Amino acid sequence: MKGQLNSFSGPNPFGPARPSTSQAYATQTRPAALVEGTQALDKPLLDYIAHIKLERSLSPNTVLAYQRDLEAFNRYLKSRDIKELFKVTRRDVIVYMQALKAKSYSPTSIVRLIASLRSYFAFQAARGTIGLNPLETLETPLRQKKLPQVLSINEIEKIISHATTAREKAIVELLYGGGLRVSELVGLNLRSLNLKDGSLKCFGKGSKERIVPLGRPCIEAVQAYLDESSRQRPESTVSARPQKKKAGRPRKTRPIQQVRSKNPQMEPVFKDDSGKRLSRLVVWQTVKRLARAAGINKSISPHTLRHSFATHLLEGGADLRAVQELLGHANLVTTQLYTHISRAHLKTSYNQAQSALNLDFSV
Repeated sequence: MKGQLNSFSGPNPFGPARPSTSQAYATQTRPAALVEGTQALDKPLLDYIAHIKLERSLSPNTVLAYQRDLEAFNRYLKSRDIKELFKVTRRDVIVYMQALKAKSYSPTSIVRLIASLRSYFAFQAARGTIGLNPLETLETPLRQKKLPQVLSINEIEKIISHATTAREKAIVELLYGGGLRVSELVGLNLRSLNLKDGSLKCFGKGSKERIVPLGRPCIEAVQAYLDESSRQRPESTVSARPQKKKAGRPRKTRPIQQVRSKNPQMEPVFKDDSGKRLSRLVVWQTVKRLARAAGINKSISPHTLRHSFATHLLEGGADLRAVQELLGHANLVTTQLYTHISRAHLKTSYNQAQSALNLDFSV
């Protein structure tokens, strides 16, 4: 398949360029609009999106990624005058992959797209929409594994020291001290925290629940943030609707306390200035800003702190299975990636293996 992908040349056959992240979120509800006047290629897509959303309960981000990939594939099919899904052949899929290769799509993006199409056609074959699955025996190209970026303990301390607010410090401490994903961080509710016992409950990929222990610095940072939030809350106000400068009576405002959830325990831990749940983008911007202030020139993201958390645990002698549980990995192979960037862990494993070989088995 690698040779086939490299041999493509010619114009782009699959429609307009890939949408940006902001465009993708803006069109998140687009499939619902396709119900009216549904075409032969659109109806199976609608059914599949409903399936992964309602029956498989995939996360909104995963659903959006599948939707974006499959809509692009549908545009490609229409450009080749293929109007029925059962008419799609393996050659059509391979030519589409070749087009992506010619557009300089990364191998990781192409592998992810193949996974999207594989799941989509398997679903359609199971329900009888198509007779033969064109991807049933198609081999997935090998994806080059890249070692994740990791910060040193000294760099982590610098980032924390440059946090100017209690919220910024709590965010960094949870991302690093708890090894949380950014989606898990912004999804935390007050009831998820148990600071007395030094733990929190979060929901990872696939809504898998896990308990995460917290260290003392992390507990203190979160408690300081909660204390500060509770002091500021009564004084803050937020408009019921966005303010617009118009003549006449000004709009009424109400305290943040009145727009909070009826169940205080379901309130989000991290909120923005309007009292709503903090967005992933704000967390990303916070980490990038603190890294720049700390003089760190590496390309990092909130996930870099999670990578650093896992690597430092292994270097400190933590068991691989324990790290797997703390990270919420479904497969140990995913966790084993961190052993390649932990020289201390490799050295320990090597010494243990040598010691085992030199054991005296004489009676």
